[in-house]
Amino acid sequence: MTTTRYSWGNVVLLIAGTIVCLFTTFLLIMTGGFGADPVHDFQSLAVKSLLVVGLLSCPFYLLMFRWSKVGATGMWCVAISCAVIALIGGLVMQLLGLVALLMVEASICEAINSGSKTHELPYGRS
Repeated sequence: MTTTRYSWGNVVLLIAGTIVCLFTTFLLIMTGGFGADPVHDFQSLAVKSLLVVGLLSCPFYLLMFRWSKVGATGMWCVAISCAVIALIGGLVMQLLGLVALLMVEASICEAINSGSKTHELPYGRS
């Protein structure tokens, strides 16, 4: 399991990712509290599903501080799931900003993960 290496570049990416994560979470909570209707049709179900799945970005981002590979994989799962929910629900134009922020956050997590990888020899070699 790849642990996060705290190099200068990764620390900058962690700070940038934290800002994006907080902003995305704020938008998701505000959209859920003020902009989403109760579930009464398929489109409002898609909005609620996207909001609930999108809120999973916070715990996965917190995993980045210890295990970068798990956090990056989880963030890509959340971002792609939200994109698919928005496509199926026909909400791409309304929720494009949230999906784009999740994709940016997943890209930052992947950059942290690639910066944390060490060049180790394969198993069995010394």
